[in-house]
Amino acid sequence: MLNGRVDAITVMVPAWHEEVKASYENDSILQGVITEKMINMNSWPQYQFTEGILRFKGRTVIGSRGSLRKSLISTAHDSNIGGHADIQNSYRRLKTLFYWHSMKKMVERVVNECDVCKQDKLERVAYPGLLQPLETPGGAWKDITMDFVGLPKSEGKDTIRFTEFTHFIAMSHPFTAQDVAQLFM
Repeated sequence: MLNGRVDAITVMVPAWHEEVKASYENDSILQGVITEKMINMNSWPQYQFTEGILRFKGRTVIGSRGSLRKSLISTAHDSNIGGHADIQNSYRRLKTLFYWHSMKKMVERVVNECDVCKQDKLERVAYPGLLQPLETPGGAWKDITMDFVGLPKSEGKDTIRFTEFTHFIAMSHPFTAQDVAQLFM
């Protein structure tokens, strides 16, 4: 206080700073690291602890308490920034700034549970091309096709076989190709 005047310094602390600090509560592993760092700054050399924030190799450590981890994953994955990125890209965005144990597994789980991504998965198969007509057989009985339809048992039979001329043959499951051939002949 100078000449009856109070000089105050205002320090702005981002809200996420407080969320990160709160995430360390009830996280016994991180509490142990923080305690050891406060006692001996040379312990846990890959960690730094300044202004109440724990960092691992320069990345902000996020504790297990609260929903901050899930919120960060959502931001990296399904926000305008993330654009529903895949697991690798979402993880890569997060790991440049943040660290927590088993981060990749959690990112994988959250991305796999994303409803938008589930509905918008692309098929990873070659384009099948246009449908091609089947060749017209050169005569009767040149091509033979069969369909097998499973049904509830009736008199010990549970399958119907269809052909072009709708010959129905009752069969018992299990049957072999030899059984089908004998019945067909």
